[in-house]
Amino acid sequence: MSSRTRPWAPPGAASDARILARTREAVDAWAARWLGRRRLVASGWRVAAVSDRAAPQDGDWRASRGAVAVHCPARGKTRLLEWALDVSFDRDQPSEADLKVLDAFLGRALDDLAGALDDMLGVAGKAADDRGADDRGADDRDADDRDERQSLDLADANGVKLLSLTVPLCAFVALRKALAGAPAPRRAPLVPILTAAADAEIRLDVVLGRARAGLADVRNLAAGDVLVLATPLAGEILLAAPSGAVAATRLVEHEGRRALTLKSIVKERV
Repeated sequence: MSSRTRPWAPPGAASDARILARTREAVDAWAARWLGRRRLVASGWRVAAVSDRAAPQDGDWRASRGAVAVHCPARGKTRLLEWALDVSFDRDQPSEADLKVLDAFLGRALDDLAGALDDMLGVAGKAADDRGADDRGADDRDADDRDERQSLDLADANGVKLLSLTVPLCAFVALRKALAGAPAPRRAPLVPILTAAADAEIRLDVVLGRARAGLADVRNLAAGDVLVLATPLAGEILLAAPSGAVAATRLVEHEGRRALTLKSIVKERV
């Protein structure tokens, strides 16, 4: 078990349109620095397939000091160098010495691209702090291997893929937090329900008593019949709301009108 806390992001955390917009801005700025008037088309971030990080058949992955890894196949390498140097290798074949210089030059360019995206994600320079392989245990490295990765392809105007990038999904946490903005100010607590509804009007029923009768007897009731209640004349009368009993009362006279005197508050349902 690792003692390090690890950032976590839910599936789809990289699909925010604002993240794609910032990604394209970073790629455009990089292309302007290295490729002049040429531009690359960035696809949307997607879940990386297993083959995206398997040992590639065409070129190696370059890992940045942050979270981004870059893969440039031979076709992309040639196209990018031709754009950056404004040359055509079909006409001017580089020598062995030239290839070494060109490899170093392209390596600097790809490192700059990875660094630009690390800066965009807010993870630049973290390798030395908490992602270095030298000071991590096997459990941390295994967790990195299992972490879902997001992939991004960069293509030319004709849709030919020149570069691929992958980033762990958890690397988007800082950017998602930044895009979320400041937390909402704390609001006053809600007013208790009974206080908020204090002015609402409800109907109160006065239950004088109860009587039991068969259905046939009720159907045969006529004017003048007497229905005897189980409650004596001086007995308690129930005051009830639609939701249940409110109080036990007695019938009294007040200023020439019938009134109720509360004896006790009850909670059982009617």
